[in-house]
Amino acid sequence: MQWFRLPFPFVSSSTPNLEPNDFPALSPQAGSLCDGLDLGGQSALARVGHNLVAPFHQPFLQGPLSSTFTSLSSSRGFTSQSTNSSTFSRLSTIHASYSTQAAPQASFPSNIKEFSTSWLTDILRTSGAIGADSAVQSFSSEQVGEGVGLVSALYKLKVTYIGAPGTHAPSGLVAKFAHPSDEARAFAIRNGSYEREARFYQNFGTRPAATPATVNRHKVPIRTPEIYFCEYEPDTARLCILMQDVSDFEPLDQIKGATFDEALGVMQDIGRFHALCWNSPDLDTWRWLPQLHEPRFLAFDPQEYRTAWPRALKLFPGVIPDHLLSPLSQLPDAAPGLLERLGGSPRSLLHGDLRLDNVYIRRGKADADKAAPLAAGVTQEPNLLYIDFGDCCAGRGAHDVGYFLSQSLEPAVRREHEKKLLHAYWGALHGSDAEDVEGMQERLAGYDFEDLVEDYKFGVLYNFCLAVNMASLIEEGKGGERVRQLARTAIERAVKAIEDHNLGELVHKILSSSSQQ
Repeated sequence: MQWFRLPFPFVSSSTPNLEPNDFPALSPQAGSLCDGLDLGGQSALARVGHNLVAPFHQPFLQGPLSSTFTSLSSSRGFTSQSTNSSTFSRLSTIHASYSTQAAPQASFPSNIKEFSTSWLTDILRTSGAIGADSAVQSFSSEQVGEGVGLVSALYKLKVTYIGAPGTHAPSGLVAKFAHPSDEARAFAIRNGSYEREARFYQNFGTRPAATPATVNRHKVPIRTPEIYFCEYEPDTARLCILMQDVSDFEPLDQIKGATFDEALGVMQDIGRFHALCWNSPDLDTWRWLPQLHEPRFLAFDPQEYRTAWPRALKLFPGVIPDHLLSPLSQLPDAAPGLLERLGGSPRSLLHGDLRLDNVYIRRGKADADKAAPLAAGVTQEPNLLYIDFGDCCAGRGAHDVGYFLSQSLEPAVRREHEKKLLHAYWGALHGSDAEDVEGMQERLAGYDFEDLVEDYKFGVLYNFCLAVNMASLIEEGKGGERVRQLARTAIERAVKAIEDHNLGELVHKILSSSSQQ
């Protein structure tokens, strides 16, 4: 396998380093990002950004385009370095990054007032959503999601066109920016939320429907909103994400809770998603992606819990049974032990905030574009769609699983189906990598179903912090009645899971172990 360093942005509207004709079906994404290669049937991704990887399938190095890339690398001044072949054939990559002398990114809007019809036209033409004979005539915007503790500003856009926009032209879009509030923005910057979400979508977001049929729209085996533009500027915390309006999907309701079928779909999706980067060395190269055992996590949720715990007891008297008051009051002290396990190997790329409010479903509808190939192991267009990746991180998959099953299902549903759902996740984890089943089994070697069950308990217990921490939002008057209902529901459900698995004893066990060290 070879690693190439590109001295300039892979594709730039002003100083292109590669021409559109250098590769078949090469299409620039938002001017400064390159997205989409037709490798003669070998799906691939080329996307370059700040400290991002540009992955290609291994056959690229041996296929008909290898001579083209070799020629370009010498004529355009690329440098290459040979490395040992990886056993992860599907995850074999060419890593590309900006050099320190890279040209600066073109300006982009950082709030809705900076949007213009000409900018939207350029972005939609670049993505293939509209052709050169069409343009955005007008758009209107409406802010959504105010007052619910968000750290971003969200707007819905309605768009009209002149000319013949075609079937892929979106009539509605969603724009996401950094929050105008200094407090909310500072919190998101400390947490890395803006950069994490932007880099996730840049690397893994679902491509627009107009993507050529030879290119896989779904870079990972879960569906996200289609991404038309995504950029983040670390020095100034300027953020702009332009994405699909998912109004044709139905939002699922965390307070109502997931049905068994909905939970089954989530476990299968997340199992395939975790399989993609399971034990991958790439996780250590993505500087934007925090590791779950890093000090930043101990500085956030467990510390906030110390403040939120007495508030939760006051807001929801009687919800915590007496026999759990002592161990759960000591949860922050056990957090280092919990995170040490959840952040240890084997790790994968995690959603980080996997709860039902971040899942949408399309019932009984199929995509108009059925020709687009799917991610390995996926046999039909995903009917579930996932949002809000600002908390994505690297850690054990059971962190996502424990959070979802303990807080997004009614206790009766979880108790009846818990083992089935864990087996569904386990089965998807093992069977998702159709291109490299043997490699996936190698990566999973030494990690048994019993290990998953034990990790699941750690995930349930640690994520109880997130349920309790909502009490601080309520105390500060943020989020209104829905946040109050979410907090009470999440705490009640998580307490039942903690009781069912006797996790109060796990707290004592961790604390006892740490005191002996």
